[in-house]
Amino acid sequence: SFMQAVRLGVAPGARVLSAPRSATLIPYLSGASVYAGHWGETIFSKEKFRTSALFYSDRTNDNWRRNFLKNNKIDIVFWGAEEAVLGVWNPFEKDFLQIIYGDGKNFVFAVN
Repeated sequence: SFMQAVRLGVAPGARVLSAPRSATLIPYLSGASVYAGHWGETIFSKEKFRTSALFYSDRTNDNWRRNFLKNNKIDIVFWGAEEAVLGVWNPFEKDFLQIIYGDGKNFVFAVN
């Protein structure tokens, strides 16, 4: 489940990228921070929501993704149902991500 994936795969203090809808629960469940969470608690939320969606889009190139992760100090990339609807991008094929938890529907990747 989403909750189990977050609790088992995301360490407290990590910085997580996910779809904004997923991100509203991740801090509560794990003690981690998120790049873009609740609109009222995220500075420049509209811009960050667009950027999060761009990351998961199949139209975005991997060099942009690598730079984005580095520049924003992202430790963890979450991949679940909310993220999958943002694009056909496949995180399992990326050399800059390493899977650390997965249950078939929800996956947690460490950023290399």
